[in-house]
Amino acid sequence: MEGFYNGTQGSVDRPTSKSRKTTNLESVLELIRKSGRVGVTYKDVDSWLGTNHGASSGALSNLHKLALVFVTNETRQHCQVY
Repeated sequence: MEGFYNGTQGSVDRPTSKSRKTTNLESVLELIRKSGRVGVTYKDVDSWLGTNHGASSGALSNLHKLALVFVTNETRQHCQVY
């Protein structure tokens, strides 16, 4: 899945790093799809996928920039819901 930052999604130009970033985006997108109308926050992504705030927030931001997800008007525990 191509992303921002010259197609690297913020990864360094190494196959392992690019693979990890792509997997994270695809995993996050699948989690959002499964959540349905409830949506997810970065904290939800962290707890389900074992990521940290930077990775989960970055993945959600990249998916939003790619117009694959959107931010709702709702907040949950002071977090944006996607």
